Amino acid sequence: MPISLASVAAVCYKLFDTSSVAVAVGNSSFDVLDYWPSEVKIMTQQVEIIHDSRVRSERLMRAEEIKLPVNAKACLVDDVAVSGKTLAAARSCILADLEVDAIIGMAWKSQRLARTAGQFAAAITYIQQGGGIPAVNTLSTLASNSKLLSDYAARQFGDSRSLDSIIDIYKKGEE
Repeated sequence: MPISLASVAAVCYKLFDTSSVAVAVGNSSFDVLDYWPSEVKIMTQQVEIIHDSRVRSERLMRAEEIKLPVNAKACLVDDVAVSGKTLAAARSCILADLEVDAIIGMAWKSQRLARTAGQFAAAITYIQQGGGIPAVNTLSTLASNSKLLSDYAARQFGDSRSLDSIIDIYKKGEE
């Protein structure tokens, strides 16, 4: 049975505590949130990569500070989690003394992700054959750039067409 973006969004919504404020982490999380009921209160948090010429191998993240309404509980929502650095940066900038939940559309099974991102629930957990994680952080980037998609798939999976069916499902969900 094919998995559509709408069904991923539905699973994410079932994991969501409706008394929380959904915090869309970056713009790509709106791919998931577009399918949620309109009454869900949504805030947006921008997260960006900090380029430091002294640290070439390390990707540093900076998140915009978010001030929640009084007595509100936050739930971070993102479409894909790979390294966990985006979620970690987003969590650190929620201005509240409360625990911050997180829901991810798709995540790779990884101890590093779990250590870095903290506790989260995922609609889909992807296990890469042979271990490791692919270095992609948004499906929309791959869906919009076929050259990048084929190069990435060949490099990570040994076959330039290995992700085509996943991206087709993603694109159908956007229609």
